[in-house]
Amino acid sequence: MKRKIWPFVWISLILLGLVGAVFSYTEAQFVTSGEGNTRITHLFFDTVPWAIFAMIGLGLILSSGTRRTDAFITGDRVLRHDGGFMLGHWTLALSCVVLLATGFGLGLFVIPRVLPRSLWTAFLFNLHFVASLYFVFGFFYWGGNMIVKPKELKDSLPDKDSPREAVLHYAHLFSLTRRTVEAGKFLASERLAFPIAVLTTLVIVVTGLFKVMARFVLMPEQFVYVMTVAHDLFAVVMLLFLLAHVTLGSVVPWSWPLLRSALTG
Repeated sequence: MKRKIWPFVWISLILLGLVGAVFSYTEAQFVTSGEGNTRITHLFFDTVPWAIFAMIGLGLILSSGTRRTDAFITGDRVLRHDGGFMLGHWTLALSCVVLLATGFGLGLFVIPRVLPRSLWTAFLFNLHFVASLYFVFGFFYWGGNMIVKPKELKDSLPDKDSPREAVLHYAHLFSLTRRTVEAGKFLASERLAFPIAVLTTLVIVVTGLFKVMARFVLMPEQFVYVMTVAHDLFAVVMLLFLLAHVTLGSVVPWSWPLLRSALTG
């Protein structure tokens, strides 16, 4: 897609997210079922679970038609990230924040639900569902891009020199050494963190899909329990990873150029 189209893509994604949040609340309201005085609430995980699997297909289809652009220099600027990277990264990143917030709000291990009232519990479940649509789309769109553009995957993976380069990089930033390393598109620390991020995301997606399927397909109770524990455990890992990623990628002063490139390309 041409760069001038991307603002409309972002606006559309934001508007769809806001619509989803509104529907998450309205559908969480108790309504008369039409069967006597019974009142029910609509949970998206029960009413439209197919939407998650549809987003998997949409992510793969769109990624197959996305034309990726290699990094290049024009004047005093470097195009580091193209629109395909931006779409995959930010749909994953922003939905991850919402998923973690709603997930912890619904209760985790021994942590009780933050909002125990049934209305708010249903709202959090629905909002978790909406965020999972973005998350699943972003993950499979990103995965499809790795197939379409394998060089992007190669640049992201660590090599035998990555640990040494990461140590030198941060030692230089803290003025512990004058030695430095020439960075590629991604820093050595980014490449070292990449497999952890992919594995964590993959486990969360797979266990989440099984948890969704368990709502309409009969599965062994013990298996569903294992999927739930793994889902929650790797959610904690994702939270720790996200905190480290945000701190080193946007908070500390030396990372501000990285943040700018993630926002503007």
